[in-house]
Amino acid sequence: MRILFTSTQGEGHIRPILPYAKVLAARGHDVLVAAPEVCAPIVEKAGLNFAHFDKITPEQFREIWGPHMGVRGEDMFAVAIPQMFAGPTVRATMPKLRETVQAFQPDLIVRESVEYAGLVLAREFGIPHARVNVHNCGVEAVVNGCAGRPLDGFFAGFGHAEKGEDVVWNETALTVFPVSFDGDAKAGEGNPPLRVRTDVTAGIPETDWHPKGERPLIYVTFGTVAAGLGGKGSMFPMALEAVADVDAEVLMTVGPSFDIADLVTIPDNATVRNFVPQAAVFPHASLMLCHGGSGSLMGGFASGVPQVIAPLFADQFDNAARAEAAGLGLAASDPPTAEEMANLIGRVLASSEIAKASREIAAEIAAQVSIEDAASRLEQLV
Repeated sequence: MRILFTSTQGEGHIRPILPYAKVLAARGHDVLVAAPEVCAPIVEKAGLNFAHFDKITPEQFREIWGPHMGVRGEDMFAVAIPQMFAGPTVRATMPKLRETVQAFQPDLIVRESVEYAGLVLAREFGIPHARVNVHNCGVEAVVNGCAGRPLDGFFAGFGHAEKGEDVVWNETALTVFPVSFDGDAKAGEGNPPLRVRTDVTAGIPETDWHPKGERPLIYVTFGTVAAGLGGKGSMFPMALEAVADVDAEVLMTVGPSFDIADLVTIPDNATVRNFVPQAAVFPHASLMLCHGGSGSLMGGFASGVPQVIAPLFADQFDNAARAEAAGLGLAASDPPTAEEMANLIGRVLASSEIAKASREIAAEIAAQVSIEDAASRLEQLV
């Protein structure tokens, strides 16, 4: 069987599809991952075949997003989805992706949930398709609604009468978010997503970082892109100030693009690295201070780690609110301060209720469908 996976750029988009692609490739299927060129190293490191397609230019991005800087929540998605992801990005992506589809002739297309050119081509050529949600179901519901109208326009171009939003909701969907985190979010009446467990213990890579083990460990991460966002690199010294007086060992990772030498002060209880595999850290962590990105968030919850969340952009604000509402941690204000984060860290470390809720959600995630069973569901679509 030939299976094509498609993704936009960004680790939070490409990484969620890779576990499914790797399992299906291991089963002997011919798997190809198509994405912008910047994703090639990630895909190739995963041992998968890669095909690139074009994306909107930086000039187009600035023209579209410039007037909306600082927009939050649903207002942000109301701009980003129709005016970028489901509109100009599809038009930029389509030519090379069409060539890939015609040459590869996939039996199935699996897309991450804001990559829409793969969906359009799947409907045009009559190819079964599925999606991997990169947001919680509440955010996915907003995203799906915003994508409907631009998809209608693409479908009309080849005489497809079904509504874009209906097509999206009728797709087989895979998500790692558990029901208790999603709460009452719309998830697809009559076609709920398959909830897949996050296995954070499988294949823990070798690392030269090891906890001292004398005190609780606080793991601080703001993802791989914070250092490159305007002003967001300021989170690193702020976080170090917040943990400086906490009676705990601290590991902070800053991503490959940040120069650790730029940090003026690193407290005695802290170690700062560009990268340490999260799977090597979670089993030792008593608390995670993070940005609320889906990968970090769910990895932490799958390990039962309570969290303090200081969101930076996109769906992270919704993730932070849902985590606090579910009793899994506390959310910082926007923007946060070092004093506030230090206070939240102390409250979470002292809370037996948050620790209990974190253990319970880890058990809930562990009871979700395995990645192998999810791969079988994808196979059955063909």
